[in-house]
Amino acid sequence: MKLVSVIIPCHNYGRYLYECVGSIVGQFYKNIEVIIVNSGSTDNTKIIAEGLQKEYKNVRLLNIADSGGPSIPRNIGIENSNGDYIVCLDSDDKVSENYVSESVRLLEANAGYSICYSNLKHFGNMDSCIINEQHNNENIVRTNYIPVAALYKRECWCDTGGYRENVGGYEDWDFWVNCYLKGHLHIYSSRSVFYYRRHSDAMLWDCVKEDIALKAKIILNNSTIFSKLQIDWARAVVDPKNRQINIYDPGLGLIPLTQELILNNKEKIKCNQSEFMRMIAHNVENMS
Repeated sequence: MKLVSVIIPCHNYGRYLYECVGSIVGQFYKNIEVIIVNSGSTDNTKIIAEGLQKEYKNVRLLNIADSGGPSIPRNIGIENSNGDYIVCLDSDDKVSENYVSESVRLLEANAGYSICYSNLKHFGNMDSCIINEQHNNENIVRTNYIPVAALYKRECWCDTGGYRENVGGYEDWDFWVNCYLKGHLHIYSSRSVFYYRRHSDAMLWDCVKEDIALKAKIILNNSTIFSKLQIDWARAVVDPKNRQINIYDPGLGLIPLTQELILNNKEKIKCNQSEFMRMIAHNVENMS
């Protein structure tokens, strides 16, 4: 039975730690190590984490300075872990008791895949369920449907260099795109559930405000997988003074397709039908 490392970054969410860690130590799958990374918390996180470390032999605590986001504590936690598989679980969330067993089972049975994602259920200030599906892997460069706590092979983290620090709030989406760029495919688990807590102080609301800028950074971070027009769009978002094309936004959580950018920049591109088809073909080639 392969070891699974669950990394739990925590900044001032000590009040949620018992529930979060409890969902891991109660897993059907038993070969698990839990690493809590206390990122400069000023609440009772350290005390609670120390108590969990004493109570459970497979729980370990790392204390670091406040990093300003989950990327650094995730990377530090993974660096100090030993698992063949990784799960990064935010300290205010939890997972179903079959989460690890189902994810490992699917990856062991499907050697061509490196990442396993699940259904998602909101709890806290919202009670709703998102039944996921098996997406075409290339769809990840359009929108993010993979929950942050998806279980993945350690090679994903090694091959990508880990979570980037310049996409705060969308670091998980950026990571999944980078994984896809490096040839790591994802598969869907229909039987397990990731529980995402909705509350007023969650990072989600900051992401909504910065959505277009974060999407642009994802494109620039992984530029070799995107078309020239998408890169031009991202550069225009980051530096509007030097923009070459119109900043068309397809909506929250959606990266614009090349076709959409062509249609919204007809006058700037001045392309004829053959040029349009060449751009489409180039985009398809980048996505394959």
